[in-house]
Amino acid sequence: MVARLSIAVCFLLQATVAFASLPSANGDISRPECIDAMKLARKMFHSTAQRLYAPLTIPTDFRSTLVLGASELDISGGNSLTSTEDFEKLPQGIRNIHWANETNGALRVVVRELPIGWRGDM
Repeated sequence: MVARLSIAVCFLLQATVAFASLPSANGDISRPECIDAMKLARKMFHSTAQRLYAPLTIPTDFRSTLVLGASELDISGGNSLTSTEDFEKLPQGIRNIHWANETNGALRVVVRELPIGWRGDM
């Protein structure tokens, strides 16, 4: 009985340590946009909200600009993403593709909307 209890306590402690270290990032995370992305990830991960969809609660010390995201809670079943002039919205059936206007070398950011959930896209 004591062995089972100590094993359960050990798993609980490991889960607590693992939870405290999330979210995590790898590689060179010293760039300002990486620091802001981590701030946003921590805010969302440790939120007490029941749902983590739009609109996002941006941390007060956030230096970056959100260029693509939902600005308000959407119940249209999709089509909720809004963008700055950095993205062009290309309709593809009832969904959209958000095509970055600028490239970074040979790379371009493209975001494709996918249907998720029986209540509409979130």
